[in-house]
Amino acid sequence: MNIQQNLIAGVVTILPLAAVWYVLNFIFDLLSDFGRPWISLATQPLKDIFPETMDTFLDQ
Repeated sequence: MNIQQNLIAGVVTILPLAAVWYVLNFIFDLLSDFGRPWISLATQPLKDIFPETMDTFLDQ
């Protein structure tokens, strides 16, 4: 009986954490997609000076 209670408690704990994880992941993906063009424009002068380094940082 104790094992069953522990399993139920574990599931009750994991489900809200998983929901928060998926919501935050979705929000950060949206923000990342929104900010990517701005970062590209802001780092263009540095890319002209340090092309290999900026390609590494910007995953291009």
